[in-house]
Amino acid sequence: SGASLGFLWFNMSPARIFMGDAGSMLIGLLASILAIKFIELNLAQNSGRVAFLSAPAIAMAVLIGPIFDVLRVFFLRLINRTSPFIADNNHTHHRLLRLGFNHRQTTIILLTFHNLLLSAVLRFSGLGNTVLIAFLFISCMLFNLAISLLIMHKERGGLALKTLVKRNRVRSQLASPIRLGDGHSLSEPVQFNIHSENGDLRAEAMRSNHLSQMDQRDNAERI
Repeated sequence: SGASLGFLWFNMSPARIFMGDAGSMLIGLLASILAIKFIELNLAQNSGRVAFLSAPAIAMAVLIGPIFDVLRVFFLRLINRTSPFIADNNHTHHRLLRLGFNHRQTTIILLTFHNLLLSAVLRFSGLGNTVLIAFLFISCMLFNLAISLLIMHKERGGLALKTLVKRNRVRSQLASPIRLGDGHSLSEPVQFNIHSENGDLRAEAMRSNHLSQMDQRDNAERI
C-alpha cells in the first residue's frame, strides 16, 4: 500500500508516470490474495473472539469497484457480440470523463463513492454477508444508472443546441439579400418560418426556384 500511495502521488493529473498492464495486474493479484487471507484469518478466530463480522462482505467492499466494473463491461461487450477482452471506453471512469469531469475530479468521485460503501459495510456488518454483498451490487448499479441518465441528458442537450444553431444559421442566410450575377440584388429578403424537419430542404428549394425565375425574367428582358 505504501508503494501504491507513492505511485499515486506522481500519477495524479497531470501525471508524470503511468502504470502499464503488468503493474495493474500485479496490484490486482496482491489485492485478491490479501482479501482471501483476511477472510481466512477471520474464520480462524471463530473459535474465540471474532475480529470482524461479515469478513467476506468487507473484503468484497474493498474490491467492489474493479469487480463490478469488469463484470458490467464484460456483460455489455457480450451483448454487443464483441470479445470481452477487447478494450473500449465504456468503463466507469471513461463515462465520468464524458460528463465533463477531469481526471482528478473523476478520481475523487470514485474514491468518495468507494469509501462510502466501505464505511456502510463496516457500520452494518452485523446484517450478514448476503445482505451486505447485495447492498454493494445494488449501490453500484444505481450509481452507474445515474451516470447513464446524466450522459443521456447531456447528449440530448448538446444535440438540441446543435440543431438550434443550425436553424439560426439557415435563417440568417435566408434573411440576407440575394446577389444576382449581373450585379443586381434582391432588396427584400426571403423570409419564412421553418417548423418541420424538412424545413431546410424546402428553404433551399424555394431559394433556388426564386433565382431561376429571376434569371428567366432577365433573359426575357434581354430578348
